[in-house]
Amino acid sequence: MSWNVGGWGNTRSAIQRGSNDQELGKSDTKVEENRWYDVKIDVKGRQIRCYLDDKLIADVTEAPPPGPAAVFASAVKDDKTGQVAIRVVNADSEPRTLAITLKGVKSVASQAELEVLTGQPEETNTVQEPTKLSPKKSTIENAAAKFDHEFPANSLSVIRFKNQ
Repeated sequence: MSWNVGGWGNTRSAIQRGSNDQELGKSDTKVEENRWYDVKIDVKGRQIRCYLDDKLIADVTEAPPPGPAAVFASAVKDDKTGQVAIRVVNADSEPRTLAITLKGVKSVASQAELEVLTGQPEETNTVQEPTKLSPKKSTIENAAAKFDHEFPANSLSVIRFKNQ
């Protein structure tokens, strides 16, 4: 991300993203030669505000980049017991429903253990709230070798399947 001030031959200014310099916000702001400016860039979440001499020049809310959702998963199988556990990270700001397919597993019990840690990216535990961000345990009642499950926004989920 960059803020190009007085670019294009000092004809305009724009907030730009990426190697292709995609413009997120632009204005006809020009700058004077041989003059100092106070520059302030304020970023909160996806909102970007750019100021010159305390004057708001650009105010944009960045859309998530195009492409697949920020979801990551891994699975492990205990060779001795045959039990399977999957871990799913949904780093997106929206819940995501995923199709779970346990290849190589014929069947599992219809109940699976679920443990979820979720919260906003800027949240932290404190002395006053030491368990504000802590895993919550529950049970999935419709577990199978193939089923759909919704993963909360900004979460880490662990599902442990029992053999049938």
